Amino acid sequence: MRAPFLSVYTASIPSHLRVRGVFPSLRDEEISACTSEKVQKEKYCVWKLLEYALFHSFGKRIEEISFTKSENGKWSCDFCHFSLSHSGGAIAVAVSDSPVGVDIERLAAVKNEGRIAEKILTDAEMEEYRRLALSPKRASEFLLEAWTQKESLFKTGAYPKFIPSRIDGAENVQTRQIDVDGEVYILSVASKDALQAKFFENSPYAL
Repeated sequence: MRAPFLSVYTASIPSHLRVRGVFPSLRDEEISACTSEKVQKEKYCVWKLLEYALFHSFGKRIEEISFTKSENGKWSCDFCHFSLSHSGGAIAVAVSDSPVGVDIERLAAVKNEGRIAEKILTDAEMEEYRRLALSPKRASEFLLEAWTQKESLFKTGAYPKFIPSRIDGAENVQTRQIDVDGEVYILSVASKDALQAKFFENSPYAL
């Protein structure tokens, strides 16, 4: 029986940085094509964090790995499973020997919260959300937790289409709050090994 392998790395995006070239060239072209400087920095930093994660977890340099990009924009490689996420000033990478998804979101007020809840929550989740209505802060946290759980589950490839209200966010997911540069983020990782995940916060990746 194999020992599960799943590691999750988080880090911040420096306010001042120079975007440089990355491997492979297709990812470099994707980053260079970004018209938004903010998105360009996020894509660059999360890829550099992946580079760090691959070496820290497997001792593999990124140049030794073959990467592909699907028609829907999902990246994969021939060595392991991985997932990427970025939000605000934070980035997250999960690497595993089985399908994995990760999502990170800044804990902040959500506009039109009630309407969003109706669109993304299952019937059971909606009941729990309404039960928490007397504590608005906890209700908002619950909504963002559910969103990251559903996003991370979708990223594992288990669902052909992203229809949040049909995804049970409690299945094979670990969710936690983390601090990144003084701000609170909600992080979810989805995998059949989610409960065995190892977390490496504030990873010292190289830019």
